[in-house]
Amino acid sequence: MKCHLRGTLGCRVTTYEELCTLLSEIEACLNSRNLRALSDDPFNPTHLSAGHFLVGEPITQLHAIDLTSVKINRLSRWQIYQQQVQQFWQLWSADYLQSLQQCHRWLKATPLQ
Repeated sequence: MKCHLRGTLGCRVTTYEELCTLLSEIEACLNSRNLRALSDDPFNPTHLSAGHFLVGEPITQLHAIDLTSVKINRLSRWQIYQQQVQQFWQLWSADYLQSLQQCHRWLKATPLQ
């Protein structure tokens, strides 16, 4: 998490309130990851997440406009914050999805010929 937070913030200076809000959003991102599927039905893709243990239901986020490709000098403070959350989500989800994918050929010991 720290590595992606550093990559997201870069050398930008944030206030205490902005950093606390950003960390709260990051916490919600991390607690919304899938732990286990609750149903095998492909038409009802429900999953168990850490949010179920914290608040009793999945943690959801409102859809926001994609600001990742907009230059920072054209954004307000709130939009910069939204951009940071979106950048963190992109970095973290890419790493998290790669950690879920297992390569079975790397796990099997094969004799050298």
